[in-house]
Amino acid sequence: MSDAYKILTEIPSLVVDRLRADSFFSDVPIIAEDVGADFNQFIEDRIEIEIGKIGLAAIVAPVSANASLENAAGIYYERIPVIVRWVELPAVNRSATGRGLLAPWCVVRTNMLLNNYLLPGLSNIFVDDPPWVRVPDPERIIYDCNHWTHGGAVETP
Repeated sequence: MSDAYKILTEIPSLVVDRLRADSFFSDVPIIAEDVGADFNQFIEDRIEIEIGKIGLAAIVAPVSANASLENAAGIYYERIPVIVRWVELPAVNRSATGRGLLAPWCVVRTNMLLNNYLLPGLSNIFVDDPPWVRVPDPERIIYDCNHWTHGGAVETP
């Protein structure tokens, strides 16, 4: 596995670790999706298990990027999207058994924690677009926090 590919596969776990380290998210499931999994199918399968407990969970999508700047000394990724999806079941989350953190609060905290967070071997993470709500669902509130970074692996001859 090349260093450049290894960097891409490590980003989700680094993001999960960063979010889990914050006491604001204590007891909230924050999951890194398996590389190569279908993001939407992963959510349907895994989130139902995690979110059913307290009504709130986050999923960090696996990252992918196209190598650019081919003349660089190694592989350089000019734009690497980093997406954290927050899913809330208000009926559970806002009940006596739920965590009580609202999805919009989690989005704001996620953006605060990740903006300018320096990833090893890459640049800082930056907020990309404003978070957006997924297709309305009568039972769920789903936000995508969109971030990006760049960087790569320098290879020496």
